[in-house]
Amino acid sequence: MSPVVATGLMAVVVCAAGGPLFASCYLDTDGLTGRRADGGSDAAVPNGDAGDAGDAGDAGTFDACAGAVLCDDFERADVTGDWFSAFTNSGGTVDLDTTTFTSPHRSFKIHLPTSGAARAGLASKDYANVAHVRVAFAMKTTAASRQMSLFRLSLAPKGTPSAVFDLFMLPDSLGSQEQIFDDAGPGVSRTFPPLSGFQPNAWQRWTMELDATVTPAIGVVTLDGIETLRTPMQSPFARGTLAVTLGAFDAPSGPARDVFYDDVTITILP
Repeated sequence: MSPVVATGLMAVVVCAAGGPLFASCYLDTDGLTGRRADGGSDAAVPNGDAGDAGDAGDAGTFDACAGAVLCDDFERADVTGDWFSAFTNSGGTVDLDTTTFTSPHRSFKIHLPTSGAARAGLASKDYANVAHVRVAFAMKTTAASRQMSLFRLSLAPKGTPSAVFDLFMLPDSLGSQEQIFDDAGPGVSRTFPPLSGFQPNAWQRWTMELDATVTPAIGVVTLDGIETLRTPMQSPFARGTLAVTLGAFDAPSGPARDVFYDDVTITILP
């Protein structure tokens, strides 16, 4: 398996056991299945089944779409929509769900089995010449009980390693991390303190913001409108190609889990 630069489209993360979270990870495309928004396919990705009307939840107001390069409430029949691709592997699945949502009548659902290396999610297209981005989304899942990724921002300046800003779950909390990837694999990583305010089985509104217009770059996480992390980044984030991944691109073995997402906006800022 050959490691590749983390553009975030069809690359996935493979991790060896032990050590800091993702510290022994690298990006690889082997074994990944998914469907591209342009109609190309590596394997079928399941579509949503009709079901009972869901709870509307209360994750705050859906950010206005004005100015967003992607604005998705998942009110459609096709999983991929305006994303570049949906991806699954090792028994992970993606679906549109009608039982729980923040804006009627659908949300995006990933399911991970107990097996390790399961992957399931959506990958954005590449956005060129980006230095400042904010992504907002509603998310709902059960109590933290498994190490798994939930969301990623990746910036890859031309000809240099990419830097990533992740939201992930640990066995007892939610946290975030920055890390460098290059052709040789993972580089320096830094894990931030656990994020406060996470509520199991409830829709909550998250934002992940990365500002590389300043040096050092600044990473910000908010939860239900409250800033839970603001930190200077040690990784050399710089203007480059942006890719966004929603879902689990790394999930070592653990309890089976469903994660729901709704009302996603990607906004590129000055």
